[in-house]
Amino acid sequence: MTPAMSHPLATAFLSTVPWLMAQALPASEGPRQRSLIVSLPHGGCTLMIHADGSGVIQYGAAPRSVRVAAGSFDVDRIIETVSPTLLPWSSRTTLDAEPASVTLPGSNQVHLGTDTDAIRRLLEQAWRVRLLPDALRFKEEQWDQEWLERACGF
Repeated sequence: MTPAMSHPLATAFLSTVPWLMAQALPASEGPRQRSLIVSLPHGGCTLMIHADGSGVIQYGAAPRSVRVAAGSFDVDRIIETVSPTLLPWSSRTTLDAEPASVTLPGSNQVHLGTDTDAIRRLLEQAWRVRLLPDALRFKEEQWDQEWLERACGF
């Protein structure tokens, strides 16, 4: 190993290379996400539900999020409910003013969610059971909640 490669920063950089490579892969070839993701409209108000029933609400790529406690959702029941209403994303039309999107656990494929009312109810349920701001980051988390409340229309 060369002296430059033994430097801690070089080691840290090299340890991130596999992660960087995975990010550059097309969605169909990259690592599979393990959460259920619903958005209304697509890319807008988004809820990521993890296997333990916890979740995160966010809006698009905005750096704001609100956490939802574990046990708040039954992922299997939600999948049973929304799966029959999913269509391939390519089936959306210009008539879909606010298309909802759903990505199932273990897949990177985005589906068109035709039952926008059910997806909106999931988002509203998440908002009702959101975690209160943490005492250490109260002001920042409170701002995130206020911002998301306006952006998502809660």
